[in-house]
Amino acid sequence: MSMIDMDAIGAGAAPFVRTLCGIAAVASLVALGAMMVRLVALMRGFHVRRVLVNLLFPLSQLVFIAFNMAFVWLRVDAVTPLLVLAALAVVCAAVDYVLFRDLYRAEQDAMLRRRAAMLRAQLRAQRSHTSRAAREMETARAQDSLIAGRLRAVSDAVEKGDADAVSAAVAHTVGALPAGASYCEHPVADALLALKVAQAARAGIAVDHRLEVPESLPLTSVEICALFSNIMDNAIAACSRLPEDQRHIALRARVAAGNFVVQETNPCDQARPCGSHTPSLSSEHGWGLSILRRIAQRYGGSADFGLVDDRAASAAGEGGGLAVRGASRDAARPGADTPYRWRTMLIIPLDGRSGPV
Repeated sequence: MSMIDMDAIGAGAAPFVRTLCGIAAVASLVALGAMMVRLVALMRGFHVRRVLVNLLFPLSQLVFIAFNMAFVWLRVDAVTPLLVLAALAVVCAAVDYVLFRDLYRAEQDAMLRRRAAMLRAQLRAQRSHTSRAAREMETARAQDSLIAGRLRAVSDAVEKGDADAVSAAVAHTVGALPAGASYCEHPVADALLALKVAQAARAGIAVDHRLEVPESLPLTSVEICALFSNIMDNAIAACSRLPEDQRHIALRARVAAGNFVVQETNPCDQARPCGSHTPSLSSEHGWGLSILRRIAQRYGGSADFGLVDDRAASAAGEGGGLAVRGASRDAARPGADTPYRWRTMLIIPLDGRSGPV
């Protein structure tokens, strides 16, 4: 049927046909919207910003087609444009399905690459742990004979009843005992932290650590690796931008009230705080704050990140600091005696129920 014939039908010969075309046009819009909802469901778990960016294209299609349909329906008494727009909406829905299917696969590939990177880091940490254990075993074997000889000296002094000689021999023996080099009980965390503390030392950064990381944590080795690697990498990157006398990291981990609690603080250039960008998977930027938050939420916990101001805390009589919305860049300039610190805190329930910490 020609354009003229369709317009004649739409103008008055068959208003039912025009109404039917309008219903078909609206139905096509509903189908396009339903396809968008389905595609959003496919991307559940991805970063919100990436989902919104990916939705921009089909959303613009929906707005464009809906606007033109409304214009044609209200301003032009013609059926053909409505049919064309309805067909266009169906085509857009099909194209969007293919597009989002490929985007979904690309996101899955990116997640697999991130997981592979974490597994490689875990493997490096475990190899380091194995190598260090082998070196410590060799050292222990070499010290066995030395300690055995000094223990014999203690025994001889005891037999002679010489108290001064006993004290001297005991002190001499204790001095021969190797100092413990372990950071925590968990082998993966221990190996990874050994690497990160050494990396910090090479950058002139002092690390104050008090860690209670039991091997019985519900977190997987990959999650433990991602957690501590991200925290330490971001802290090292932030401290590296400061003068050497301001470079220090405080790392705490403990089990309290049924929770595994990890807290890290470090001085920070407030003009470029640790959270001012999304960390990549490179060694400079760690695993990403979003991955930290995802790990905590997976176990029903929480992850908090933010800048704190020690000056405001001192004025208010609080030790933990106050969140800073904005501050002068002069006070936060690298090299200045800035009071700003970046704080990362994770609370992960060990049994799914979080108690007071």
